Amino acid sequence: MRVVLLENEPDVAVQIKDTLEVAQGMVVECIYTEYEFRRRIHSLTASPPSAFVLDVIVDWTEPGVDVCAPIEVVKDGPFYAGVRCYSLLSADPRTEAIPVVFYSGCRRSDLDGMITGPINFLSKDYGDHRELLRLLEELIRR
Repeated sequence: MRVVLLENEPDVAVQIKDTLEVAQGMVVECIYTEYEFRRRIHSLTASPPSAFVLDVIVDWTEPGVDVCAPIEVVKDGPFYAGVRCYSLLSADPRTEAIPVVFYSGCRRSDLDGMITGPINFLSKDYGDHRELLRLLEELIRR
């Protein structure tokens, strides 16, 4: 099983990656910025993973990288970057049915009105990612 993880904190990304790969042999592909996610959207939709795990608050680029951002990124900043990436996935028929988990330090209510329909949301536990593993296993089995 291949999982794509959008997480801008490298230490947290490594913890999540280690948890998922060691426990279930999942292959976890880490993406650290919204810009990188958008740049790779064609390959992600052409060869979709088993699931996506998206942080909600993600930087546009790495510090020191100067790339012009779309107006919605300028307006909202890093808030809702994961939601913007989710919108790209849900707009493509090849990825609209792929399970997505929002795994974030923000509250579930912060997403109210931004996404239609039910979503999979877990509050991020920075030291223990077993609940994420359990949810991913359940979603991928469906």
